[in-house]
Amino acid sequence: MKKIILFTLLIFTFFSCSKDLSIKELENKKSKLEKQLNDIEKSIEVLQTGSLVKQDFFIKTKKLSEFGGEYEIKKNGKINSTQNIVLSSNSAGRINQVLVREGTNVKAGQLLASLEDNIGNYGINLSRAQNSLERARINYSSSELNLDKAVSDAELNLKRLKDNLVSLKLDKEEALKQVAIQLEDSDYETSNSKSSLELQKLNNAIEKLELDYSTKGISDKETIIGFRESLKKDYNSLLLTINDVIEFSDNILGITKENKDKNDKFEDFLGAKDEKQRKLSENNLRDLINYKNKDFIIDLESDSEEVFLNNIDIIESGYEKTRELLNNLEKTLNNSVESFGTLGASEISSFISSINMFQSTLQGNYSGFVIFSNNSKSFIRTYLLTQDSLLKQIELLKKDKDILLKSLSSGNLSAEISYQKTLINYNDKITTLESQIEMAQRTLENAKKTKSITLRSLNNVINEAQIGLRSAQKEYSKLSILSPISGVVGEVLVDVGEEVGVGRQLFSVLNNNIPEVKVSFDKEELKNLSLGDKAYANIDGKSLTGTLVSLSSIADKNLKYIGIVTFDTESDLIGDVIELTFKLETDKVLLPLNIVSIGNNSSKGKLKRYNFAKKIDDFDVSLGKVFGEKIEVVDLIYDNSGSLVEDFDIILNDVSEFNNEKFKLIID
Repeated sequence: MKKIILFTLLIFTFFSCSKDLSIKELENKKSKLEKQLNDIEKSIEVLQTGSLVKQDFFIKTKKLSEFGGEYEIKKNGKINSTQNIVLSSNSAGRINQVLVREGTNVKAGQLLASLEDNIGNYGINLSRAQNSLERARINYSSSELNLDKAVSDAELNLKRLKDNLVSLKLDKEEALKQVAIQLEDSDYETSNSKSSLELQKLNNAIEKLELDYSTKGISDKETIIGFRESLKKDYNSLLLTINDVIEFSDNILGITKENKDKNDKFEDFLGAKDEKQRKLSENNLRDLINYKNKDFIIDLESDSEEVFLNNIDIIESGYEKTRELLNNLEKTLNNSVESFGTLGASEISSFISSINMFQSTLQGNYSGFVIFSNNSKSFIRTYLLTQDSLLKQIELLKKDKDILLKSLSSGNLSAEISYQKTLINYNDKITTLESQIEMAQRTLENAKKTKSITLRSLNNVINEAQIGLRSAQKEYSKLSILSPISGVVGEVLVDVGEEVGVGRQLFSVLNNNIPEVKVSFDKEELKNLSLGDKAYANIDGKSLTGTLVSLSSIADKNLKYIGIVTFDTESDLIGDVIELTFKLETDKVLLPLNIVSIGNNSSKGKLKRYNFAKKIDDFDVSLGKVFGEKIEVVDLIYDNSGSLVEDFDIILNDVSEFNNEKFKLIID
């Protein structure tokens, strides 16, 4: 009755106010009245039932795996008109061909000239990067096959032992039934009697176990010899790598007396942006040299298992010290100040390429060493237990033989004694087999963990090799001088055979008054930019698309790199300031900044997650660099197929006002 009265009043109010209103205003009024009616009905329901009806709270979600590496950077610039674009060299080298002359009509992207690869060795570095990637992939496939076989063998061994345990328990039941019957013939001195046959069988079992023990000892010794030979190979391989790394690093840092003068030309520029980082690299080199001359001199011929395990740890330390030196030396080179003729971009790039090759080789060798280390340590720690188990079984059988002889000689072999003897014997066997099953289970778990860790490490090697290949391809492209626009060659400023440096002007191209905008980039933004990238703008509702035709490889006094964007149509907006948007992509996972809560520690953040219980909770993530209006998420874990191990729904809208007692969640 209350609902009817309220509805009547609302209708009356609606029509009484509608005389002087338009149709659109009447519809808006109607919508507001219907909402008021709905609120009143809910209030009535609360008053009648005493319970609060939850309102809908809409959320928008997106899977973490659906976020990619796309991002935008925005730059402001003034539209200018130019009739001449000057093309400069991005690399040092000798001109080996000039394909145009003054007055030649050219198209955008047309090859104008090329440089010989006689300084930067870009072609060699590209081939090395391709080979490194191929080796990394082959190493991954080969290791995966070996690791799969190790897991399969461990699974088969575990199944065999479990089947043996089931069979042994059945044998135990049958044996206990048989020994419950008293022996009919206790004369063990009579040939072919049951007693003599039983005694002979026991002697055969003892002999067999003794033979098994002897064979096991020989086999284990051969295995240990094999491990020591493998350790020698790993040691010698690492020693060669350490010698190469020390020689390479010393040529750059000039630490030893023999090489202290080799870096005099570029010593002041090396690591000049971070002197502390350079000192760290020098200390790493001294540490590695001392380590090689002292700690790395180990006894590879010792038969001691403790020495063998200690040698593995020493080699492990060698990998770590070498890896630390290479990582810090790369940072030192990246912190160097470029100086043409002494420590230019090409020299720094060549040094870093060599470091990346060392890192790739070191990581590949280390992956194999980790497998060897796990296998050898596991064997060393367990083979004595297996030998002790065989000795224990021999001892038990000899005790059984003594018991049998005493029993048979007395002629009073009772069923109870036989029963207890058989029970003890089988219980010992079952206990031994259960221990072997437990050991096999641990072996299987270790094999699976080793596979997971190794393949993840090898996958990281592949990713690093792919990054190295992209870097080498980018460097190699600097050898080709392309026209960024369609137009006419104005000047040819270089001849075939001429040596040019970075920034040397080579050609000028007339572009018929095409509008252009100069923009500046920092060093981090430069990494994901390439000539030919598109730039987008919108002025007074008009969309413009431009092309990045020039990009400086040398920073100006403000440490900025100047790029030029041209547009393919004439414009009447000369002199206007516009905002350009560059749509770029990185191989990182990027999230919008507005959905990440960042605390005092800028490397840590929280996301709002819609969990499996259909509730909202916080999820902690590790953060990396900022790309435009997005931020990088690091330390994500992927499986062998490249899928995220932990994927979930991220909430995209603001949920700060959500109250579980007042609202119910609805996915929009």
